[in-house]
Amino acid sequence: MVRAGENFEMKLSFYNTSSNKTVKNIKIFLTAEPGGTNPDSPSAGGSVFTPVDSSNTFYIDSIPPKGRVEKTITMFTVPDALAKTHTIIANFEYEDNEGNPLDDQERIGVPVVQQSKLDTSELTLYPDTMVGQPVPVSLEFYNTGKVTLYNLMVKLEGDFQTEHGSYYVGNFASGSSDYFEGMVIPNMPGELNGAVVFTYEDSTGQMQEVRKGFTLNVMDMPPMEEFPHDMPPMDGFEPEAGGIKGMLKSKWLWISLGAVIVIVGGIVIYRKKKKAKEMAFDE
Repeated sequence: MVRAGENFEMKLSFYNTSSNKTVKNIKIFLTAEPGGTNPDSPSAGGSVFTPVDSSNTFYIDSIPPKGRVEKTITMFTVPDALAKTHTIIANFEYEDNEGNPLDDQERIGVPVVQQSKLDTSELTLYPDTMVGQPVPVSLEFYNTGKVTLYNLMVKLEGDFQTEHGSYYVGNFASGSSDYFEGMVIPNMPGELNGAVVFTYEDSTGQMQEVRKGFTLNVMDMPPMEEFPHDMPPMDGFEPEAGGIKGMLKSKWLWISLGAVIVIVGGIVIYRKKKKAKEMAFDE
């Protein structure tokens, strides 16, 4: 296959199929079919292929019966050529033994591929974290080539757990951009290596891969204390006395509850007496 924007060598073999006639004064010139580039490109309307350091026309004095002559020509493919099989036409003009002019034409298929190109921004992430703590990893990505990327998939890869660790984009057209963000959850302390991996099929159906690596410094999660060491115990309550059972056995708890009940009861009685006095006054 021929890559757009690059040179390639084309080997041509000319064979005289006649078993008893020589052909002579052979002129061969090559042309390409129009429509091989995008209509909006600078090369629109021109030829997809151009000869390098030579002409697209060459001559052969003669070819004997059943004879063969080979020629090699270097061609350049324009950078914005469409990714498809283009046609080069070999036009022949020659004479037979009696000097009669003859002509012929052969069509040569040349498959052209465009180089796929996927670019990304810099990764955004916090390099220091703790075991079990989710870390967001994000970046933007762009199709800067001239062809669609097929079945584009983005994944987080490494020895860790993930959240939103994969994103299927599908067919990613030329000039498109998108964004990926996933969560990395470290399992153990130490240096943790991972990557954001892009996979897709190019215009030839070949799988391509782009990797963006990263490193995290993972620390152990500090131990959690139930109570601060310097907090004094409550009066009448010792934690080691048995938790809730200890509280229920505490005389100070019941004295406090009794005091609250007495106060509430006093407020209720006082309000009833006050209301009775107001009613008597109204009468």
